[in-house]
Amino acid sequence: LPCGRGTVRRAAGNERRISARHDPTLSARVMRRVSMRYAAGADAATDRPAQVRAASGIAWVGTKVAVIQDDANFVALVDPDTGLAEAIALPPGPGGRRLFDDGRRNKADKLDHEAVAAIASGDGLLLVAFGSGSMPRRESIALIAGLDTPHVATRVCAAPRFYAGLRGSVSFAGSELNIEGAIYQNGRLRLFGRGNGAA
Repeated sequence: LPCGRGTVRRAAGNERRISARHDPTLSARVMRRVSMRYAAGADAATDRPAQVRAASGIAWVGTKVAVIQDDANFVALVDPDTGLAEAIALPPGPGGRRLFDDGRRNKADKLDHEAVAAIASGDGLLLVAFGSGSMPRRESIALIAGLDTPHVATRVCAAPRFYAGLRGSVSFAGSELNIEGAIYQNGRLRLFGRGNGAA
């Protein structure tokens, strides 16, 4: 899983500004709730809690759902029927920590992975998780390969040039870059920004 050193290119003419609006015809209904817990339980040695702490981004991986967490350096492969998850550890942060919150006073150290996409290729399935880009520590991309094999490989790549390219596209980033969604469809990776900065 090389991080690569390619050039950052922007597809000309593919940027569109979309404004959100309320649509009263849309609704959602919760059919059931399932607690997501790691099948192996908590593990102090890897700083893993018993439960999946967040679901910042999700993507189908075969019959399971890959769940990324903005406050934990784990990817959870969740069985949607039982809620039981296999934990895939990403590299730890400072002090060997993989959990980040106000109580630990290490929230600024989190990778803040907020968006994920599953990409099928001739080499198998690749899961790509994106940091929000809201600060330099959060300008990283996690690559997880081999999810459909017994040998899962993970790598977190610092990607400041990629994020600088996104930030430079004001129509995408606005005044504050904050990636919140990703989807791979029809051979294209699409990223979605939160647009929460000042006008």
